[in-house]
Amino acid sequence: TASRNVFVLFYLFIYLFASPPNRTFHFTDITLLYHITDFQDVVNACRTAKKFRKLVDVELAVVLRGAEHSCIAVRIKAVTESFRLARDGGGASKSAVSIIVARLEDYDSNVREVSVIALGELGETHAGAIAARLEDSDWEVRIAALHALGNMHVAAHAGAIAARLEDRDLRVLVSALRVLKTLGEHAKAHVGAIAALLYDGNKDVQQEAAMSLDDLQEFAEPQHIAALKEWYERV
Repeated sequence: TASRNVFVLFYLFIYLFASPPNRTFHFTDITLLYHITDFQDVVNACRTAKKFRKLVDVELAVVLRGAEHSCIAVRIKAVTESFRLARDGGGASKSAVSIIVARLEDYDSNVREVSVIALGELGETHAGAIAARLEDSDWEVRIAALHALGNMHVAAHAGAIAARLEDRDLRVLVSALRVLKTLGEHAKAHVGAIAALLYDGNKDVQQEAAMSLDDLQEFAEPQHIAALKEWYERV
């Protein structure tokens, strides 16, 4: 509405006035503040900006406020912008990462999933936090964590990835198989568990296990190779 636009623009003026000299005002600041429609939220965002004025870039203050907002879309936006700040480095980088890590515990699975993906793009430093989300209650978050760890090729978490071979959701189980076969030697200790899935009651799981075992044959024991050959003969 027109009144809302005037209201937001008024507080944007205050926000800009509070910004450090020679600061580039990023579009993120506008979009996040625009979505903060509650009067007190906007006031608090501007006050937070002033509080952070001499510590970090004012943009971080807006993102921080957005990360705590009641609207899921605003929190997701805050995570994606925190990723940008973290990736770009600078004084706001560590604080931006902390915002993303905090959102891993968000009550909404979409926010948690975006946070996992963002941390995965930031490198192996955050592998531990991502691995913890392999136990998430939402299957999509667990899959996001699997893919993030798979892209990192972190040997330390191969066991946690392999544990998802017993996941209650077949989509997660299949994703775990696909990730494990990319780990090469790091998956050696789990080849037996993969071979056991050749006898799973679900044909899709069997097929995915066969493909994974094919890629890991050099690390397989003779009995695993025999089981694979038997499976091919069976199908």
